[in-house]
Amino acid sequence: MSTKFIRYVRSLTLLDALTTSITDPYGTMHHLVMERSPPPYLIRSILGVLLVLLAPIAIYQFSYDAPPADVTFAYAFGLSIVVAYILFIPMLTVFLRMVGVKASSIRILSTTVYSLTPIIPIMGGYYLGNYFTIGRLSIVVFLTSGRPASGDWYINLFPYCLSLMKWGCFLVFSQGVRVLAKMSFFSSILVATLCLIPLLVAFVAAVTLTETIYNGSAMQIWKYLATLQNLQGSL
Repeated sequence: MSTKFIRYVRSLTLLDALTTSITDPYGTMHHLVMERSPPPYLIRSILGVLLVLLAPIAIYQFSYDAPPADVTFAYAFGLSIVVAYILFIPMLTVFLRMVGVKASSIRILSTTVYSLTPIIPIMGGYYLGNYFTIGRLSIVVFLTSGRPASGDWYINLFPYCLSLMKWGCFLVFSQGVRVLAKMSFFSSILVATLCLIPLLVAFVAAVTLTETIYNGSAMQIWKYLATLQNLQGSL
């Protein structure tokens, strides 16, 4: 008499993908990028990142009728981010194929999208800490007006939050590259580091293009990015 054992493997849900991208980046990326065809949750992942970044700002502006301190800069910065991402995808595809990673464009695109998902839990955690310590989302005041709220000491932790998000995104991206190329952990870290070159080129090109549309925006963008990394020196 024989007994058959049936193994059931549950597919990752969107919530699983968002929460396990940090705790198990390799397993998550392997499942989403390689085992699922086409890669799932791309649109919802992008919307989730945009929601956690923009929704608190939009709610604050609507509730207090507080427009950005510089509307033109807000348009210029947003345009730079969008154009940089659009330019980065083909640059990354060419670069990866130059180093021997022969993956389809949709899998390369999905790797970049999933690598942004650590922003959601990390930024969400920062919001919660901000609310329970200050009593409101004071970081939104700074992101909207460019000035910290009175008595806001918690904003000094924001550069650390940014660094954590960058490292989280980099780790997930490197494991996506590892999955695509079937390489070792250390090799994937090296290749992912080299991928920062096309990312930087794409962003510089995007800022330069934005400068032709919004004159004087390039200097504002670089200054704003520097301020986010050194808030204590700017307060």
